Amino acid sequence: MTTDNSYWINPIGAPTDCEVAKYLELIEPGTIMLLGCTQKLLPLCDVALDLEPLFEDPKIKKMNWLENSDFYQTIIGDGVLNLGRELCHSIVEMASRHSAQLIVRSFNYKLAGMRYACYFPKAGDFEIRPKKTLIFDEYSFFIWRFS
Repeated sequence: MTTDNSYWINPIGAPTDCEVAKYLELIEPGTIMLLGCTQKLLPLCDVALDLEPLFEDPKIKKMNWLENSDFYQTIIGDGVLNLGRELCHSIVEMASRHSAQLIVRSFNYKLAGMRYACYFPKAGDFEIRPKKTLIFDEYSFFIWRFS
């Protein structure tokens, strides 16, 4: 997805400290991969995958998320399921093969100013159902456990 990278410097709906704490609460011990390079989540991960990183960091690999073939205990993402139906389901499928757990915060509807969010899944929309869903007003946390 080619985008206006300046948008991602401070995107609408970026995680707050409270939301980062929720990720920390949900993550199981082990290796962690981040889909994208969400600045507040980068300290939580061992590796981050992004096709067009906004900045350089030794943790960031320039790579398509769906091409990942390494196993991680946990894969995390923020808003990544909102980037389209096909990508959403492909992310879950990739994570089911290459992780024990997937944790994603997904927006429930398009917030004012959002540019790229176009799909707003509910727990029942997934072929591989999340083990747990935490629903808040603007977003939900979907948690899958694959093993």
